Amino acid sequence: MRRGERGRAEDDPIEQATQVRPTFRITGHSLARLGRLVVERTAGLGDALLLLASSLWTIVSFRARWHRTLEQVYQLGVRSVPIVALAGFFTGLVMAVHVSTALSRFGASLQLASIVAVSILRELSPIFTALLVAGRAGSGVAAELGSMKTTEQLAAMRALSLSVSRELVAPRVAAIVFSMVVLTLVADATGLLGGYYIAANHLHILPETYHAKTVASFDFSDLGCGLFKSVFFGLIVAAVGCHAGLSMRGGATEVGRAAKGAVVTSSILVIVSDYFLTQTYRWIFE
Repeated sequence: MRRGERGRAEDDPIEQATQVRPTFRITGHSLARLGRLVVERTAGLGDALLLLASSLWTIVSFRARWHRTLEQVYQLGVRSVPIVALAGFFTGLVMAVHVSTALSRFGASLQLASIVAVSILRELSPIFTALLVAGRAGSGVAAELGSMKTTEQLAAMRALSLSVSRELVAPRVAAIVFSMVVLTLVADATGLLGGYYIAANHLHILPETYHAKTVASFDFSDLGCGLFKSVFFGLIVAAVGCHAGLSMRGGATEVGRAAKGAVVTSSILVIVSDYFLTQTYRWIFE
């Protein structure tokens, strides 16, 4: 383009609009995709909350299928005890090793019992238990319900006037919440045992001394904080897993994607909600 033509093009507003239009087109498509994603996620969150509310009403009104609940407690809770106990024990070991290294610099190794107990009861046990249950139970629930939807079992239940919430969702919600609380207690016990092992075998602290320090630092508010969190963590894992399975679209190939999405979403929500639950517990009970 010649210099005179370039000058006329720069002064022509129509020519300028033609030149910048692709940029605006790309930005518009990006904003449209972002808005569509936000709307879909918000709608999914609302559906999950409605599903959870319906299930809780079914549970508190004693209309859930309790024999199915017991089956789910065994599948999702009892069979998760070994992995949660192992994770809790080694979490206590690692926690005690790191804390003892720092305390030994100041000659305060006897405070190990207090720090390990508070950390395990308040934070480490509920958060690790929730992540493990999300990986095992949350993905299992999403895959199971997704498979039932793919094979038209859910449609057949609705054709027979059977409530999916009563028959399938409510038992799983009750089982996951109950199992989460019990598994948190298991992780508490094994985590404290791991701290005791390090104190007795590596720091040569007398068992009586470690036990006395643990009992002296024990406060029911610490235990209550962990159990308070575990209830809501269970609700999060159950709601996300059930919603992921029931809202799955496509064929059998989408089952794995729904299970993976349930694990990722519930894990993120557990970690984010941990802060707000901690602040809420402190505001209400402390």
